Amino acid sequence: MDNRFDDLLHTIIVQKGQGLYGFFDVLYSFLYRKTDFYYEMAPGENMGFFPGQAEALVNLFKFIKIILRFIITLENTNNYTLKKEYQKER
Repeated sequence: MDNRFDDLLHTIIVQKGQGLYGFFDVLYSFLYRKTDFYYEMAPGENMGFFPGQAEALVNLFKFIKIILRFIITLENTNNYTLKKEYQKER
């Protein structure tokens, strides 16, 4: 995991208030104002996302988060660690 932006993200949460709701308000507002995240590409255009592509991207990040939480939970229970399994295979 990349922690280079932790201080910046924490600052957004604190200054905006409302916890994660405020943070996501800032994030998605930024995406709306400064990117083509919410723009659905029309035929012949090269800006925006194909229909359903932005939603699929959000769902992909949700899936990755679930997998990472699962791995961390497994490692924290000491019943299974990826590192030990990897070392056994070598």
